[in-house]
Amino acid sequence: ERLPQAMSLKPLDESMRTLASAVDHATRAQTAGAEQTLHSLQSRLDEITRAIAVTGAKQSMPLEQSLARMENQLRQIEARRGEIAAQLAAGSDPIAELEAERQTYLDQRLLVDKQMVEARRALEECDIAFRQLEQRRHLAEQSLASLRESLSEKRLAAQALQLRAQQLAEAIAAS
Repeated sequence: ERLPQAMSLKPLDESMRTLASAVDHATRAQTAGAEQTLHSLQSRLDEITRAIAVTGAKQSMPLEQSLARMENQLRQIEARRGEIAAQLAAGSDPIAELEAERQTYLDQRLLVDKQMVEARRALEECDIAFRQLEQRRHLAEQSLASLRESLSEKRLAAQALQLRAQQLAEAIAAS
């Protein structure tokens, strides 16, 4: 079927332009992230407008299908616009939220750093105590080595005396 010339897409085109104008106005009023999203919506509206022009020029699709598709797209765009507005209203100050999150992480980091300092201090104390015990062990080993050497010398002296006594006893017995 051909589109009748009398039936114009101007009302739909005007509502699309009104929506585009509202989107443009909302874009200027919102943050940079929302501006980009609304800009993409504007681009989509332009694509739809071009599609309407192409559809009108080609006259290949029935009018009812074209109108239904465009109305569906218009509802989707309006719903998305509402979602974006709600998100912007709910998250009015993302910088403050991010600052609070950063502060939480900093507080956690300070706590971990404090625990690390305490652990290092405890490790140093253990290391000092270990060195002191190691020194005491070394001194005890030196003392023990000295005592062992002295004991060995006394045993040798005792054996020498015993041997000398035995030699003297044999000499007396032989004379």
